[in-house]
Amino acid sequence: MCEQLEIVITGVSRGLGRALTEWFAARGHSVSGAARSEAVIRALKKQPGPAEAFSVLDILDRPGVEAWAASLRPPDLLICNAGVLHPDTPFVDLDAEQFDRQLDVNVKGTANVLRAVLPGMIQQGRGTVVVFTSGAGIRGYPEISGYCASKHALEGLCKSLALEIPEGMAVIPYQPGVIQTEMLLGHYGERAREYPLPQEWVESAGPALLALGPEQNGQSLRLELGG
Repeated sequence: MCEQLEIVITGVSRGLGRALTEWFAARGHSVSGAARSEAVIRALKKQPGPAEAFSVLDILDRPGVEAWAASLRPPDLLICNAGVLHPDTPFVDLDAEQFDRQLDVNVKGTANVLRAVLPGMIQQGRGTVVVFTSGAGIRGYPEISGYCASKHALEGLCKSLALEIPEGMAVIPYQPGVIQTEMLLGHYGERAREYPLPQEWVESAGPALLALGPEQNGQSLRLELGG
């Protein structure tokens, strides 16, 4: 039996967040999480473990995020997974609201979570923060300019935080790879089905995330599936 860790995940309702929640919990870790879907949160509350571990939460609701974080024990591993992707649209045709939504959810929402959860981790002097970014945070792609901008911002935010946290902790921008999630299906359509399902991805991702620590602080990493 491995050491039980306190793990906190955002965006647990589906996709990567849901797969990670179930994988970590099945291996005896204490998992807490949040998502906007009330129906999914109700279902998660029925699973073994404390019902209060899962909360309905919009990460753009700063007071709500702060109240949620105050109810948690400082995690050993925080995974910032929640995010959105706008439809393929050239930048000049992209609605300002769609562009703003990318930055609001992906950057400001993540910042709200970090601002609320990190102080407790710093106080205990340990813990690893993983922020899911993307290849779109390293290079540009056509017609997803808002998404690219948001993921580039997260890479920069993580690298800055990595220089501020105490020794023995880690903040890591992490590219989880291309996975057949609902978000990707909505973006790529049937082309998305060539990529692994979250339940397949997590068999590589779970152990890889548990292995991260201070040695990887500030490094931009990418999951190599099957590794």
